Amino acid sequence: MELSEAFCVLGTATPGDFASKFDRYIPRLHADGSVALAADDGIARAAGRTRELVHWVSTLEDDGDLTGLLLNYGKRDIQSLEKDLNVYLTDARIVFIANGEVRSGRTVGHVRYPWVSAVSWRPDLGVGRRPTVTLHMDQDFPVKALGSWMHYVEMRFPKGFHPGSLALDIARRVSAHNLAHGAPQRAHEALRAMADAPRRVDPPKGQEDMIVIPAHVECPLGAEYIGDCPDRAEWRVLLEDDAHDLSETPQDASALTPAPAAHTALAGPHITTTGGPIVAGADAADVVGQRRIGTAHLLLGLLADEANPVTRLLNEAGVDFRRVAERLETNAP
Repeated sequence: MELSEAFCVLGTATPGDFASKFDRYIPRLHADGSVALAADDGIARAAGRTRELVHWVSTLEDDGDLTGLLLNYGKRDIQSLEKDLNVYLTDARIVFIANGEVRSGRTVGHVRYPWVSAVSWRPDLGVGRRPTVTLHMDQDFPVKALGSWMHYVEMRFPKGFHPGSLALDIARRVSAHNLAHGAPQRAHEALRAMADAPRRVDPPKGQEDMIVIPAHVECPLGAEYIGDCPDRAEWRVLLEDDAHDLSETPQDASALTPAPAAHTALAGPHITTTGGPIVAGADAADVVGQRRIGTAHLLLGLLADEANPVTRLLNEAGVDFRRVAERLETNAP
């Protein structure tokens, strides 16, 4: 499947186009170049200014080749890249607006809350590894049975920015919005808990934190209040009964390392998943106390990314994070 067929977060809007075009895919502009907000947006809050925004996409073709599927999961192509964007949070979406003079057009973009399956973040680690917040989304191919795309919208911020606060704010807003806009009843309790989630502790140095959203839809569907939106999308629900609990937040560092026998520390909230399977595999090896990285560690790193459809496919086949981690710890085949 061609990457050009996948959704692209950023695009170009022209002044005044809000009067003639819908804004499901990208925001639209008033005549003065400002973004036209809808009633569902409420009041927009400035959330920061990025050094750059990178939209990565993994193409996962479901052709029965699990090896190829795993390899493609680790391969990411750049769908779009833009420097110096202002980020705003509304009650319905995260909005990106390019700085600079508006002439014939302006680079804009948005991620609507129903699309977000997870939010991950990494603190400032020095030169070359500035603070980041990444939005995770998934999208089926036009023919669903043939595969899907995984989207990663990575916001890179200047030194000194605290991404954890932004990531938590986004997760709360997404959950509150989805709760009020059609999420299934069985996800309501988890969404309410996430909408009021407490502050999260910083992940260990060199690693990242991930917040999984209890219910989402594939992008760019859902958001039935948008004029050109097709039929209501199917909600995808991830609850504690279905996966490891990421909705409750440890309040101190000791809560991150419970007794090894319980294996709850292996749920993977501090395994780096946005860096690809190699980075995740290295983290997984460290989690189980092993220095050499093997194929089982790469598999463990993949299974830590609970928002990924490949992980769900493996879970359905009886391969889950806990089982693989336990075998690694006991050196079982």
